[in-house]
Amino acid sequence: MIHGTASPDGRYAIGLGLARKEINWDDFVNKDDPENGPTYYAENEEDVRNYVVDLAQQTILGETGLAWDGTRRRYNHPECIVKWSPDSAVFVQLLNSKWTSYGCVSGKIGSGPKFLGTVDLIKALSQKAYAFAKQPFDAKKGGFLTFSINKVGNDGVIDLEAAEYYAAGDCKGDTKFAVGERLRLRETPKGLRVDILKARRLASESSEE
Repeated sequence: MIHGTASPDGRYAIGLGLARKEINWDDFVNKDDPENGPTYYAENEEDVRNYVVDLAQQTILGETGLAWDGTRRRYNHPECIVKWSPDSAVFVQLLNSKWTSYGCVSGKIGSGPKFLGTVDLIKALSQKAYAFAKQPFDAKKGGFLTFSINKVGNDGVIDLEAAEYYAAGDCKGDTKFAVGERLRLRETPKGLRVDILKARRLASESSEE
């Protein structure tokens, strides 16, 4: 299990796994981390997977779609953040590096329990954030956002912030723009989808949509 990812009721967590029939976890023990041990680290393994795990039944419910490769929450700058709704049915898994978020998904667990899947929030929200902030997407200058998750509700409503920073130059570390977004994760006959409910410019401006 990845440290700090358990749901509020203690039943679920996000686990580190490898997509192979046989795994010798002794090969991945992080012996240089006695204070947090035992921890496991599967760096550079191509088949790393993250799973939603039912701890009560000791079963895998499904894949989150991301590939955090250790059981610690943080390795220097990279970090794995998981936020749950109070009823332990909705979660957001966020992977951050120093300047960018390189993975962010939201998923839901239904009755049974049954894993209902995940939605890629970066794919769903990035274009909306740039359009709302009236900023061009420029891959040469970064073109990536950093997300922070404020709240996950039982009704599937998620409050988050998306910001782009200057990664180089005289303004290195400054915020280029920041947008607050509210969205709802909901079930459809074709699976989960995310709807944008509201967006607002943060910092010195307060325009709202």
